[in-house]
Amino acid sequence: LQQTEMQTQDTQLSQLSAILQRQKQIGLAIGSEIQEQNEMLDRLTEDVDRVGGKLAGARKQLNRLG
Repeated sequence: LQQTEMQTQDTQLSQLSAILQRQKQIGLAIGSEIQEQNEMLDRLTEDVDRVGGKLAGARKQLNRLG
């Protein structure tokens, strides 16, 4: 009986270990994706700021002309 319980526990621990390893892989993949998305957002922010500056300059020119 004790031997059977130990085998059951070993099996369950192996399954748990596999699940935890998979969760770790998923967590690392999510972390990488978040980092990549953050970098993309940073580039987008820079582009928006740059275009916003150009628009402000164009408005000034229009105001001078109009």
